[in-house]
Amino acid sequence: MTALRRLPGLETTPAAAYFALRSRLIDPSVTRIEVSERMRPAFWLWYAERLRGRGAVTVRTVTGAGPGFPEPTGQVALWHSSGLGSSCTRDRIAHLEPEILRYQEFAAEVEPHRSGAPLPFVLAVLSAHLGHSFGYLGAVHDLPFVLAGGSRGEPADAVAEFIDGWNDHQGGHRMRVLPGRLTRDRLLAALPPGAERELSSCERRLTGWCGDCERCFVSFYAAKAVRRPLGFRLTERIFDELYEKRYRTYLATEFADDPGGPARFCAYLQMAYGIVFDRAADTA
Repeated sequence: MTALRRLPGLETTPAAAYFALRSRLIDPSVTRIEVSERMRPAFWLWYAERLRGRGAVTVRTVTGAGPGFPEPTGQVALWHSSGLGSSCTRDRIAHLEPEILRYQEFAAEVEPHRSGAPLPFVLAVLSAHLGHSFGYLGAVHDLPFVLAGGSRGEPADAVAEFIDGWNDHQGGHRMRVLPGRLTRDRLLAALPPGAERELSSCERRLTGWCGDCERCFVSFYAAKAVRRPLGFRLTERIFDELYEKRYRTYLATEFADDPGGPARFCAYLQMAYGIVFDRAADTA
């Protein structure tokens, strides 16, 4: 069971104020927000443009009272999970002796204030709230064919874009992902022998693999490509849905129809490694 960490008085801190401001920004009826000068108005101007578009929200700086985040301590933190990106990041930055944090430790106190904010935003706010100078996220890149700047209207990398914006405006409280974010196959290949036994990247389970979700599907075939099996097989349902329907449609349309990324990743694995999608061998 994951131990809980206390964040006393969270509701009166800048962390809670950040969650509340973001909640206002995503409300289409809000056209103006007021931000304390100690809460980085320049960040909120950038973030408002990112979420709503240029000129949609006016950011007014309010002088006077209002606490800011604590001074950075110099400490490095890793927001750790059992996922592929997190495990690889932990291995790569072990020499920095990071403090290992897990969101589940804080979730009971944070969730009432989170208001649906995406996890990179939440973890950046918590890192600053705790005084860390650097907070590392473990991230996986599953769109190997997206060019820098995006293509066909797609963002190049939403996590990296947010981290860049955060770091530009947050002084000594910075966030990091490993440079050159790696695809699942490359992450698996980079881990020490045996590390794959402790991994999980399932949409439905905190640990282990359900074998019946999109992440299990792409992780299974990434592992098959680099010959590091993860100890489970897929369900026939997810194989038929993602391979028979989506991937084969993607091929039939000459790579024009890719509703969410898995088909593109499958094409990459097949071209790079020549893997075979074998319903009899790959499903339980």
